[in-house]
Amino acid sequence: MTTTFLRLCLNSPRDPQALAAALALAGGLDWAGVARQAQAASLEALLYQQLKPHDDLLPPAVAAAWQAAYRYNAQRQLYLAHQLGQALAALNAAGVPVLLLKGAALAHTLYAHPAGRPFRDLDLLIRPGQTTAAFATLRQLGYTPHHPEPHPGVTRQFENEMLWQRPGPIVTYLDLHWQLLDSPHYQARLDSTWLWQTAVTSTPASLPFALRHLGPEAQLLHLCAHLLLHHGGQELLWRNDIAAHLYHTQATLDWDLLLRQAARSDLLLPLQTLLPDLAAQWAAPVPAGVLAQLATCQPTPAEQRIFRWRRQANARPVLQRFWYDLASMPGWRPRLRYALVHLFPGRDYMRQRYPLRHPRLWPLTYPYRWLHGLFQALSKSDLTDFPKSVRS
Repeated sequence: MTTTFLRLCLNSPRDPQALAAALALAGGLDWAGVARQAQAASLEALLYQQLKPHDDLLPPAVAAAWQAAYRYNAQRQLYLAHQLGQALAALNAAGVPVLLLKGAALAHTLYAHPAGRPFRDLDLLIRPGQTTAAFATLRQLGYTPHHPEPHPGVTRQFENEMLWQRPGPIVTYLDLHWQLLDSPHYQARLDSTWLWQTAVTSTPASLPFALRHLGPEAQLLHLCAHLLLHHGGQELLWRNDIAAHLYHTQATLDWDLLLRQAARSDLLLPLQTLLPDLAAQWAAPVPAGVLAQLATCQPTPAEQRIFRWRRQANARPVLQRFWYDLASMPGWRPRLRYALVHLFPGRDYMRQRYPLRHPRLWPLTYPYRWLHGLFQALSKSDLTDFPKSVRS
């Protein structure tokens, strides 16, 4: 009942029936449980915003906590907006075009009051060939990498992003992406040219500068893929984002283009999993013909395998996730390079990753790293869980 109540409250600005249904449930709720779930899901600020005209239905302690979360988020976002403006201006001056992604982009383009949509970091997308210039620009602004690399340049070669941080009254975390998804399969499969060709510019009233972000079809594809492949598909905040995006773009969304790109990118399953549920549970404006067409689409065996592995990745031990990434790479040369740099990271990385009282003992961290990963894999599952391309 708690999850249903929260979903109805989130959807109430778009669906008048949702508010009536939420009000009908309010009398029988365990409000302590509602408060805990809302806090765990980062929904407090948004719920305060949605229910402000009806805050009399909330217990005073819950209403006060949600109002405090909203006010804190408003102050934090003012600070982050300034940091975002600085980063965008510096990157553009360095000749590095940027698309704003995820929470920050959604807060300022989908929500009437951005303070209702919390986000932890600033997610920026650049073109893959501009990482050197972007890294240098961020360093000039005072950002440093949040984690050391196993070896210099490895992150750019095998990952899709690098997290940076900048000290200040509020530590600013900036996640710089050069690919949308972190799977090696999708780094090769997803057409980044299409993302940039269909990008749009918005001038939100909440910011003193314009934003470039993904176009309607690319945004929907990314939101669905990110929710399913990175968060398991259950987070109410992200589902609310997708529902809001569908309402916001219902007059302009090119469904044929979306389905073509999803098929080309091996991203049909996120749409097949999420869109029917959003139409049924969130009254999202997904045409019935689109749902019927989507149901007939056949994901490739590669997508089905990756979908199964990615959805369970957080529950799998590190060694199995390592094998998954290894198996997703095209060819043996990149696989060998990937294996070597992760089996034998550099000294600085190992010293920070595995701190010891006696620094001279740092070489012993290598066998510890290998044995720890092997122990996790053997204790949590058997070899039948490994990708076929690795077992064969």
